[in-house]
Amino acid sequence: MFLLAAFPARPYWLYLLAYHAVLGLGTIGLYALGIGWIPAAFDVHQFARTYVSEGVSLTVPLLLYLAGKADQIRREDAPTTTEFAS
Repeated sequence: MFLLAAFPARPYWLYLLAYHAVLGLGTIGLYALGIGWIPAAFDVHQFARTYVSEGVSLTVPLLLYLAGKADQIRREDAPTTTEFAS
């Protein structure tokens, strides 16, 4: 929630929040499947909690930072209106 308050103009944080919500609901669903019907869902649940969740937590913020840097570089390199006039 801090990121949403700190960067309200960047929708990237909303995507990150939505992805984490989907990931959390998915792991809860897999856990419920493992309890109720499919014992192999426990293994998928453990994999999602161990690798997918950690990978998302570590990789997505880095990708968002790089996307912001690329956007900043594009804005710096964009020609201004005075360059068009000359």
